[in-house]
Amino acid sequence: MTEPSALPLLTRHALSRCAARGITPDVASILLHDGDLAVHAGEGCTTVRLGRDTAAMLVAEGADPDAVARARRLAAVLGEHGVVTILRPRGQAGRRYRRQLPTRAQQAA
Repeated sequence: MTEPSALPLLTRHALSRCAARGITPDVASILLHDGDLAVHAGEGCTTVRLGRDTAAMLVAEGADPDAVARARRLAAVLGEHGVVTILRPRGQAGRRYRRQLPTRAQQAA
């Protein structure tokens, strides 16, 4: 597993939100290094999540099943300067982090 010090650059906002949401460095590390589902989030940001197959592979390789399960429930928003925030996408508002919706550029094409 990747050391927490090897995490991509977390903004101050991301660090404070992770602390407020109880997201541990090992769970954030799994999400950021092994996340395989990327969705355009707007404003130049990308949302990264951990897919079902990748999670199963990590558990088979010996990763902590509880940490992998927690990472599966999270989404990381990545900007050009690092990780903007890590959140739990829930409900209708969380759909923007789970599914790719048509953007203005895609609609114009």
